[in-house]
Amino acid sequence: SRGLGDVYKRQGLPGTGKTTFAKELKARAADLLSIKTLTTAHIELDGIERELKEEFHVPSTEYDNEIWRKAREMAYKRAEEMVLKCDLVVVDDNFYYESMRKPYFRLCQKRSIGFLGIFLDIDASKAKEQNSLREQNKVKENVISRMEEKFEAPEINENILIIKHWDSAVWNKVKYHLNYSLANPLKDTIKEVEEAKEKSREITSKSLIHSIDMAIRQEVNLSLIHICRCRRYAVCRSRWSPYH
Repeated sequence: SRGLGDVYKRQGLPGTGKTTFAKELKARAADLLSIKTLTTAHIELDGIERELKEEFHVPSTEYDNEIWRKAREMAYKRAEEMVLKCDLVVVDDNFYYESMRKPYFRLCQKRSIGFLGIFLDIDASKAKEQNSLREQNKVKENVISRMEEKFEAPEINENILIIKHWDSAVWNKVKYHLNYSLANPLKDTIKEVEEAKEKSREITSKSLIHSIDMAIRQEVNLSLIHICRCRRYAVCRSRWSPYH
């Protein structure tokens, strides 16, 4: 009874091995989840950005804010499409701001599917060292330093796995968190809150209508009593009038 579209994110500084890790995760996913036939998708933000730079003839080493924003929009749209088709969607990016991670979390809530954020918490000096060994797509060291300063680390919970160093236990941790996320899909809490508010408004509205109805009934009742009294008084005066 597994549901489609479980989203797992890689996050961390450039040079921490996010893409390498994402590819290996994709290759190991069927074994980690004990599922023979598993459909997967790997969405790499850097790759989308490179494609856009080629398309618009922007040098690969040059930062273009408009292309950066466009790449993020495209990645999210692909994720929206892939969660409907795949069992596992891996979104590969640095996600150094909480606001960058939130849309994917909300996507999982809306779809009621599993979510896991994997944070590769590798020291910046190590990341710079590994980045310098790249044959292509190197990131400037000052960019890595700025990102480290701005990085908003995620809060630790069952839907977040923080990896500080590679050892033999890493994949056991990944396996546990993957299976936990799969078995515990997110709930659309915002929808639940809105439904609760709507129900409360409905109850209030019914209560208001009931109160108005009771008030009108009371007024009608008092009016009828007043009319009856007036009629009795008129009859009495008529019967005891000295002119009859």
